[in-house]
Amino acid sequence: MKKYLFCFLLFFSHLVYAKDNVELIVASSPGGSVHRYALHIQPALETALGKNVIITFKPGGNGLIAAKELHTSPKDKLTLLIGNLNSPEVWRENFKNQKIIDVQIDITPVAFLGTIPSIIYSKPNENYNNFRRALEFGKKEKMSMAIAMNTPNFKLMEELLNKYKQEENLTLVPFRTGSQGLLGVLGGHVSLGVTVIDVLIPEFEKGSIVPLALVYESRLKSLSNLPTLRELGLSIENEDRYYNNFFLWTNVDKNNEEVNRVRNVLSEFLNGSQSEKFLSSMFVQFGQNSVRTPEKYLNKILK
Repeated sequence: MKKYLFCFLLFFSHLVYAKDNVELIVASSPGGSVHRYALHIQPALETALGKNVIITFKPGGNGLIAAKELHTSPKDKLTLLIGNLNSPEVWRENFKNQKIIDVQIDITPVAFLGTIPSIIYSKPNENYNNFRRALEFGKKEKMSMAIAMNTPNFKLMEELLNKYKQEENLTLVPFRTGSQGLLGVLGGHVSLGVTVIDVLIPEFEKGSIVPLALVYESRLKSLSNLPTLRELGLSIENEDRYYNNFFLWTNVDKNNEEVNRVRNVLSEFLNGSQSEKFLSSMFVQFGQNSVRTPEKYLNKILK
């Protein structure tokens, strides 16, 4: 009898403990930029909620797997999702074509967490010093670009090359991650690469690769000499739809008391001195979008 009572109490205590946890779904594999960002905001989320925040990983499908996991989670228990979205453009198309999920209705945006610009880069090359000159050189010589297949950069580059009639001269070579693409460029297997900045910093510092263009709306203070695609005369309409944008989402109503606490604490945390060094190391940019109001930015990139 005591044995059964002990098992029952253990099971009950487990349920109580589980109820005090909040799941934070990461829409990628461990170790990348999204995971690093999730680890950074985890203490702030725990402060806001007074609960343990447990990180789980649901990679794949350009964020759709994680989004569906969030959408189907119980509405009486708060669950959160952080994604490096890349995904709004993918989700917008999937919703239009396949009715999979509506990221403005089926799940709730809590906060816009910022944008991580990408860089187009190469090994040092005497034939070009920016991306436009590389494209001109590519009219004479076959070139290839390493690009992570599950990022917004892939679609952006496809549209860009099509617009400037470069698709036959410059081939996009898909890699699973930006880090793998970097190894391809360093090994000379591909001519160029494009990925988020933080992956590239160690190689920049060693001089083994050089930046050619910034995939963002304006120059960065830390890389003030690096021109944007627009400044090079290379841009497409609504380019910002394809930026690496971080959002925090939830499965419950946006006016939920816990959601409001998360939004307020997170806003203060990300604008505070404790986040300045971290965000700078990842080159996170907030632009004109407040971490309190993600709806405005979503409306723009999903329309």
